[in-house]
Amino acid sequence: MGLFARVGRLFRGFVGLFISGLEESNPEALMDSARQEFREKMVQYNQALARMAGVAERLKGQVKMKTQRAQDLERRILANHQAGNAELAGTLARELQELKADLVTVLNGVTRGVLDDQRRDRLRIAFWQIVHSPEYAVQR
Repeated sequence: MGLFARVGRLFRGFVGLFISGLEESNPEALMDSARQEFREKMVQYNQALARMAGVAERLKGQVKMKTQRAQDLERRILANHQAGNAELAGTLARELQELKADLVTVLNGVTRGVLDDQRRDRLRIAFWQIVHSPEYAVQR
């Protein structure tokens, strides 16, 4: 078993040397490969951003809907309390309490979305700086 492992390491070493030699003799091909990989990563990055934007819009819609529902419940609670219907007002108050707890959860998700937007903007700036840096360009 030890002999085969040593031969395997030797073979991998020769393959590594061969690939290193190819990379040294063709730096433009290596740079083109790096650029293509970078483009693929940017596509994945943009797709992830689009998904995040969709989630953020959905959360914003939920916040708006739940806020309107909470205002409606508050009006109904007040009207039922003034009309002397304490049991229905209590039921609506419990529903309002649950809705507000859910709204806090959704608002936390929106807040995380804003932070993700800030991270996305910083990443875009960093990618732009990398792409336009002199180190990224092929040296001739």
